[in-house]
Amino acid sequence: MSSIIPPSPGRTILTTFAGRRDRMALLERYARAALDRGLIDEWHVWDFARNAEDRAWLEARFPDLRMTPTSNVFAPTGRILDLRAAETIFDFAVSSADEVHLGLKHLDGIGPCIDITLGGWGNNGCAILVHPSAAALFAVDDATTMPIPQALNVTPGILTPYRYLPGRLVLRANSIQAWLGEKLAVELDIHLGAGRFALFLRSGPDERAAWKLPPGGPDDGVHRYWPGVAKAEMSFPWYQSYYKHYARHVQEHGNDVILKCDDDIVFVDLDRLADFVAHRRAHHEHFMTSANVVNNGVCAHVQQSLGVLPPELGEFELPPKGFKGSLWESGAKAAGLHAHFLADPGRFCQAGDIELIWNERISINFVAIMGADFAHVGDILLDDEPYMSYEALWRSKKTNAIYPGFTAVHLSFWQQSQTMNETAILDGYAALANRYLGKEGRAKAPGLSTLRPTCE
Repeated sequence: MSSIIPPSPGRTILTTFAGRRDRMALLERYARAALDRGLIDEWHVWDFARNAEDRAWLEARFPDLRMTPTSNVFAPTGRILDLRAAETIFDFAVSSADEVHLGLKHLDGIGPCIDITLGGWGNNGCAILVHPSAAALFAVDDATTMPIPQALNVTPGILTPYRYLPGRLVLRANSIQAWLGEKLAVELDIHLGAGRFALFLRSGPDERAAWKLPPGGPDDGVHRYWPGVAKAEMSFPWYQSYYKHYARHVQEHGNDVILKCDDDIVFVDLDRLADFVAHRRAHHEHFMTSANVVNNGVCAHVQQSLGVLPPELGEFELPPKGFKGSLWESGAKAAGLHAHFLADPGRFCQAGDIELIWNERISINFVAIMGADFAHVGDILLDDEPYMSYEALWRSKKTNAIYPGFTAVHLSFWQQSQTMNETAILDGYAALANRYLGKEGRAKAPGLSTLRPTCE
C-alpha cells in the first residue's frame, strides 16, 4: 500500500487560530506569499469560527479538510471517486482514538450511499452500512434510518491517536474494500454500478479525527482543521484541541518548527522570517520564542527601551509580570502605535538581532515552538497564554525568548478594539501589503528592504 504520509526532515508550519474573515484577508496574503517563497512548508488553518458566516468563508477559502469534529456531521472533502473504470483506489491516512466514518454519496443515477465505519464500538470493529439515499446517509442522529451493517469485522485497537495510519478504499463495480495499516479492515460484495461518488468524512461522538488526503487539485500547502468543541470540553478552552493535536503527533512534528499566530496578524516581515525560524531551530534551550510583535505589551516595552518607540508616543511600561498594562487597555495608544509603524516600518529593524530572555507571561501573538516541545504541553484547563508562559516552560526546563530581529504586527486585543477605528487601520495595512507584496504576484514582490532605508 502506498503511503501519503510524507517524511518530516524538519518543516516550517504556520498555524493560526482562525475565524475572523475581516482580519484574515491580510494574514492570508502574507501566508500564501511565505508559501510561494518557500519560507514555510504548510499553513494549518484551525477553524475556530464563532459564527456561521465566518465558518462558511473558511470552508470556501480553505477547502482541504484535515480534522473532523466530535459531532454527527459528515463534512465534505471536495474529492470525487470515479467508478467508471474497473477499479478505483483512494489512499488516505487517519489518526483517532475511536470511530471514524467515510461516507460515499452516489452522484450519478440511482444507487446506494455507503458509510464505511472504522474503529467503531469503542475502537473494536469495522463495518459497512448501505443507505438508500444521501438523506439517509446524512441523518446520523436519526436512529430510525440507521441500517444494520451489511459487513462487520472485529478489529480491536485498529485506530490510534498518536500517529497517522495509512488507509485505502478499493471500489469495484461489485465490491468495496477498506484497508487500514496494511490490514483488510472490512469488505462487502455489493453492486455499486458505474458512476461517481463524493467523499465525506466524520468523527464519532467522543473523539475528533485527523486526516491526510491526496490533493483534490494542486496542493497549495494550506490545510483546514475543524476540531469543533466536544460536550465534555464546554467548560474548558475551545483551543485545547490545537495543543493536544501537536502533542499527540510529536513523532511526526518533532523536527518541525511550529509557528503559531493570531488571525489578526496584519503584517509579517517576510525578509526576516527565515532568520527567525533558523534562530528557533538553532536554540533548543528555548521552549517558546516570540517575534518582535507590534502591539504587544512586553514587546512594546522592549521596543521603547531600544529606541524604536519615541517618548512622545507615551510610556510603554513593562506590564506587571507581562500581563495587561496600559497598551492592552487603550485603543488610542494602540492606534498611535500602528500609525507610528505605518509611517516608517523600516525603523523597527533597528531593534537588532540579540535575543532577550523573558520567563514571565507574554501575549502569544506570533511565537515559534519546536514540534518536539509540544510533548511538554499537557491538558490546558484555563488560559493557554499563562500556561505556555509558565507551566509548560517549567515542564520543559527551558527558557522563553524574544527575537527582536523579526517583526510581526498584531491588530488588537479585545479591550482595545472597543475604542479603535479598526477599519481605517486595516486599510493602512492593506496599502502597506500592496507596497510590500505587490498587488498581483506574491512570489516576485519586493522585500522589506524597500521599506527600511534607515537599516541599509
